[in-house]
Amino acid sequence: MKRILYFVLSAVLVAMTVGCRDDKNDAPAMVSSLNAFPGHNRALVEFATPEGAVSGRVFYGAGKFKNFTIDQSAARQKILLSQLPEGEQVIRVVTYNSAGNNSDPKGVKVTVYGTSYSSNLKNRTLLTLKRVSASSIRIDFDENKREDELGVRVFFVNLSGSNDSVFIDRSLKSVTVKDINLTKPYYFCTVYKPAPTCIDEFVTSKIDAKEASMKIFTKDDWIIAGVSDELTGKEATKLFDNNVLTDWQSKPTAMPHWVAVDMQLEKIFSGFSVVQSQDPKEVGFSKDFRFEVSNDNINWETVKEGRLKAYSYKQSFHLDKPITARYYKLTIRNAYNAGTTSAQLAEIDLFNDLKASGANGTDMPTLKNARAPFKGDGSDLFPGAGAGRMQKITDWTHSSNVKISFDITEGLFSPWCAAVWGVPAVNNGKMYQTLDLLPGLYLLKIDVGKVSSNNCAEMYGVVATGTTLPDYNVVTTATETLGQDKLSDHLGVTRTIPFTVKTPSKVTIGTVFNLRNMYPVDGTPWTYMTIRGFTLSPQ
Repeated sequence: MKRILYFVLSAVLVAMTVGCRDDKNDAPAMVSSLNAFPGHNRALVEFATPEGAVSGRVFYGAGKFKNFTIDQSAARQKILLSQLPEGEQVIRVVTYNSAGNNSDPKGVKVTVYGTSYSSNLKNRTLLTLKRVSASSIRIDFDENKREDELGVRVFFVNLSGSNDSVFIDRSLKSVTVKDINLTKPYYFCTVYKPAPTCIDEFVTSKIDAKEASMKIFTKDDWIIAGVSDELTGKEATKLFDNNVLTDWQSKPTAMPHWVAVDMQLEKIFSGFSVVQSQDPKEVGFSKDFRFEVSNDNINWETVKEGRLKAYSYKQSFHLDKPITARYYKLTIRNAYNAGTTSAQLAEIDLFNDLKASGANGTDMPTLKNARAPFKGDGSDLFPGAGAGRMQKITDWTHSSNVKISFDITEGLFSPWCAAVWGVPAVNNGKMYQTLDLLPGLYLLKIDVGKVSSNNCAEMYGVVATGTTLPDYNVVTTATETLGQDKLSDHLGVTRTIPFTVKTPSKVTIGTVFNLRNMYPVDGTPWTYMTIRGFTLSPQ
């Protein structure tokens, strides 16, 4: 009986094995040469046509799939998957034969691109746009480009009235667009391809090239449309040569003096900047001005009147609203030197929210750590007054005899001594900062604080040429002193020190002082004088 049962079971097992082998042999082979090419929220799946397969299924995402029918006439099958999320996707392909038997699955990974990628795309920067003829323009773009950029496409209406376009390959930076109707708008966009195998191109939003070009300035194209007068070697063209070391200077005739500039094309600008002469000499600085615009060099509109600062740094003026104009005129009405009848300026630039016509001039330097609350250096110079309370103020140079200059409880500029406690009185103490200043008429305002007791301190506010300050006993007579004021005579008020810098110079600003030991006089163990702030500005 056992032998019969063993024989039956063996026969069944052999039959099952043979059956399974037959099913496997009847199934299509696993797909080969499987590739997946990325796209914009989609992917193209390709593979060699498997022998015996009539249909298939592509699986992707979380349980999603797409059925397809095998094209027997094609050597390779292509299936497009749409609405895929951005990021890496795993795709598996299974095929079926006419009996319904399936192949083993074959998988491939692909990175799909979408909003996250496209949101970081930027248009190539338009540099210049020049009219070549009545029906052609030359467009120049910045050479800076990303590795995934293909190029720039320009869209326009041609002279036949049809929509047209031209493509600028990434290897090029300019194109001449011909047969263009310049009375119609024309646009450009930048084309990207995130990977060489990507099936889609990504494009930025279109930019109105005509409007964009109106915000780009080409000073090389500017010419003088008119000038009141000029000196030889100081012609009006020096006003826009991108060199602050050259000047336009008028003849010494009666004020006002003016210059009109033709930019050749209409431009959009919202303001202008001016740089005064870097070497004003006896002519000095121009003062009050009028700024006008025109589109025909005949009819002028005043869009700004104001006063220039009397220094050689860049100064900017914003208009009430953006202006579109081809011509502008700057009129100098008078000068800071009362007897001057000449006008002189080094450079002028226009700007808008996108561009400026140049980067001429520099900004005036400022004093550091110059207003309350001042900052200390974090030291602990007199623990007896409280841990970390007495420090030195940062960013100010101290003479060696000034040991303490900052009380953290008040946050003020405060040179301090306490001889009875081992911090000696100060004679000829100095605290200062040194700046490189261009020529100009300046004001130093010092907000004077208080003293610890009557007659305990003598302090001058001082401006001097060089890298230090004169000694206390010669402050008022030293040749290097540009300006000074006896601050200790004017407690609780703001004092103003006017001074003039005639040539580019190192200028030192600060205080020179004496702090007396008041303990023998009135029993006060400490002495200090405070300053609430320093402000440096042009006149």
